Amino acid sequence: MATAEAAVDTSVLKTAREKCWQARDAYYKCVEDAGVTFTAETPPPPACKAARAAYEAACKASWVRHFDVLQDKRLRYLQTLRTNIAKQTQTGAGSQQGKAA
Repeated sequence: MATAEAAVDTSVLKTAREKCWQARDAYYKCVEDAGVTFTAETPPPPACKAARAAYEAACKASWVRHFDVLQDKRLRYLQTLRTNIAKQTQTGAGSQQGKAA
């Protein structure tokens, strides 16, 4: 007897991914608007608990962990860039005009 594979409706999967991404983006925006620095380890700010619950409900737990780690890395990278740019600006290094002759 042959086994029948269940047909996967890709539109359902696409819709689920989009809902997850929208909930994720709404949560990260809430954290940013609350003025809190996001890290993967810290709990959500009180104003964002509903957005976090919606995010966790819309996404698989493994996706939530993955996205949180990516967001944490992205924000740390941006902070490093800002720090390095500020240091270069203070010392005059990195000027495109160069030193006056």
